[in-house]
Amino acid sequence: MFVGAVADNLDERIEQKIFHCEIVADNERVAAETLDYKKMPVISNFIDEQGVHRMKEMIKENYDRIKVESKQIVADELERINIINRFVSSVIYNSLRL
Repeated sequence: MFVGAVADNLDERIEQKIFHCEIVADNERVAAETLDYKKMPVISNFIDEQGVHRMKEMIKENYDRIKVESKQIVADELERINIINRFVSSVIYNSLRL
């Protein structure tokens, strides 16, 4: 048995906002259904060749690698922007000299 309450949506009025009910489950059907469940595939395995669980170290390595790569992306983009700015400045300078 449980009790609940709901709220109106702006365009959908609900007459009965408070309710109580009981969930009736077919336990045999649920048990039969769970027999068909498939195991989730392992996406990442944090156990190394020696059988040591290395999740924290692996996450730290990934974090550090991503941090270095992110800094490099920012540095590359700043350099690209500087090159464009120098080019535009030289074009403007040369066009003013004419």
